[in-house]
Amino acid sequence: MGTDPIIAPQCDSHRYEAVVRISEAIAACREPEQLATTLADEIGKFLNFDHLYLVVLKENSKEIEYLLWGKSPIPLPDLPMEELPTWAAINRGDPQHTPDWDAEERFPRFKEYAKKIGIGSSIRVPLITPYRRLGVFGIIRDLVNPFSEEEIGFLGLIGRVVAFALDDDLNLRRAQHQNDQLQLLLALTNRITSNLELRDLLRAVAANIREVIHAEGVTVSLQDAASEKFRVFAIDFPHGKGVLKEELLVRPSTAVKKALETLRPVVSHTCDGNELVSEASDIVVAEGLRAYCSIPLVIAAGRSGFSQFYARRRLRFRRETSISSTGLQARLPSPLKMLVHITRFRNSKTSSPRRSSISKKKSAAR
Repeated sequence: MGTDPIIAPQCDSHRYEAVVRISEAIAACREPEQLATTLADEIGKFLNFDHLYLVVLKENSKEIEYLLWGKSPIPLPDLPMEELPTWAAINRGDPQHTPDWDAEERFPRFKEYAKKIGIGSSIRVPLITPYRRLGVFGIIRDLVNPFSEEEIGFLGLIGRVVAFALDDDLNLRRAQHQNDQLQLLLALTNRITSNLELRDLLRAVAANIREVIHAEGVTVSLQDAASEKFRVFAIDFPHGKGVLKEELLVRPSTAVKKALETLRPVVSHTCDGNELVSEASDIVVAEGLRAYCSIPLVIAAGRSGFSQFYARRRLRFRRETSISSTGLQARLPSPLKMLVHITRFRNSKTSSPRRSSISKKKSAAR
């Protein structure tokens, strides 16, 4: 196949006009997924390619926060980030071009994968602002067809536009998330200072958490003293089918056991059959759910419990959450941390009547 530029040489004004049109289209995007498809559609007006992807890393981390495909997704190899061409582009800060993957020597393990699935040529464009290295957008051609200097320069310019648009979107999302959490904490504070019974309080907490994290439902389950099961103590599931309900006794799934043993959140999907025992699996499937996240709750008097939130889509839960043996640490979202403290505090009050009566006698004696 020839290697002539697909973009015919043009004056700078024409190129900048194209960049402006692309930036306007990207600015109208409201979701990262929409940004990826829009980017593919707009660049496709100027370049021929087979695949386009967008990788965004978590801040100050090598862990991927978003992997989005704008055109024709393909599976990626299970390799450390340092061995992926993406990482080299992020570190070097300029577009990284592989004219022919059969002749590429920089990424030996990825090269094997590229040959296996049939990648011909590709380019990785870093997404960098003066404040942060966000990630990369990449373009792949199935056949060997190197990118011209004109194309590489054009894509580098597009990368700058995408980086700033993406950074603005991420900052806006963080600000909105923090505001949502603040509003939730204010609402929870009002609930806590009221004289609600524990069940009513946890129902209110579950409802507020569900709204903030945009889940289908949230439950709080406590260990049943008479069995090895857990009882659904409070639930907020407005569009549920009634299978998952309060007072339901369930045997803990493999995921729940892991959460309680490690004191870390565990995400499970219905397609992960080994994560579920049949009882829990039947309930989740019957409700039409695809995923749930189990949050361990450490309660006074040796009792334990867990909260779960459910989704009808695959969950993207941040796994860096840190939890100690006494409960959730600051890196867990504060509403869930507060849920632990509420449960522990209210449970300790109700489980210590003797201690309360002794205190009353001492006060009367005085």
